[in-house]
Amino acid sequence: MLNKYRRIIAFIIDMFIISMLTVAISSNVHFNPYRYDAEDYYDEYANYEVNYDIKDTSSLNKTVKDLAGKVYNLEKSEVFVYGWYLGFYILYMIVFGYFMEGQTLGKKLMRLKIVKSDGTRVGIKNLILRGLTNGSSLFMGTNFILLTKIIGTLLLRPNSAYIIYYVITSMIAFAIEFANIFMFGFGNSDLCLNDKISQSKVIYLRKKDSN
Repeated sequence: MLNKYRRIIAFIIDMFIISMLTVAISSNVHFNPYRYDAEDYYDEYANYEVNYDIKDTSSLNKTVKDLAGKVYNLEKSEVFVYGWYLGFYILYMIVFGYFMEGQTLGKKLMRLKIVKSDGTRVGIKNLILRGLTNGSSLFMGTNFILLTKIIGTLLLRPNSAYIIYYVITSMIAFAIEFANIFMFGFGNSDLCLNDKISQSKVIYLRKKDSN
């Protein structure tokens, strides 16, 4: 149980570092051209009232199109934020973590280390697979879904297909996060979904091991 608490604290520290770097960069209009659009689009989305008095196909299509436009604009305004977040995640959690032999600053402080399932040094492939299903809605969300949101917003248009796409990706994000939390909190081991997928695990380094 103590190792689980250590891992949660390390996760919060690491994600806080990535989030603060993202905020620092994306708050600058030179690195985020949609910086001043995000608040307006959010207000439009938050204040939008869905028309439930749908009498025919025409009114249904108009309602779906209006809603799709609000969601699309909101997601579009966050594209650069998502991009910077994923960039910092890759540099910090994957690249830095690899050269530090499975440790980030958070894990270093908590004396934790990522290794392969057999206990050997973690590889870059393991860290990439971990990263895809890592993340939390408390911060920016599941990394795999953030990547699909960027791609979907750039390729799709605000229509009914976009709404379906948005709902499906949101459900997948919830399922991934729920699976990670459930497996970690109620499983017999300390493994999460990302541990299983990446064939890696987090171990506790005792003082003699960390020296």
